[in-house]
Amino acid sequence: MHDGFNILIVDDEPNIRSGLANGLMKEADVIATARDVHHALEIFDEGDYRLVSTAAPTRIRSLTEVAEDAEKDAIQAALAASDCHREQTAKALGVSVRTLHYKMSRYGLH
Repeated sequence: MHDGFNILIVDDEPNIRSGLANGLMKEADVIATARDVHHALEIFDEGDYRLVSTAAPTRIRSLTEVAEDAEKDAIQAALAASDCHREQTAKALGVSVRTLHYKMSRYGLH
């Protein structure tokens, strides 16, 4: 093991993140994983990472996919901020509770 050697793995696929983490387990003191660049930056600010492993995108994402990911992230953040109180979350997001429920179902956030 390398003293003080930390690795940050960034990939949107959970199986790839965990597989790389398992494969590198003996190579570092700390192995952290992040699902995207925003998550990686939060983690990176908290530690001293000497190696960052990230996968190059295999395809260009459509604007619809990007917008859906942003919407899902916004809903998750608003839910966390309101301690999962759906009326407060809907109000903070500027949508009806019914719309919030629909979008939560759509993104599997129940």
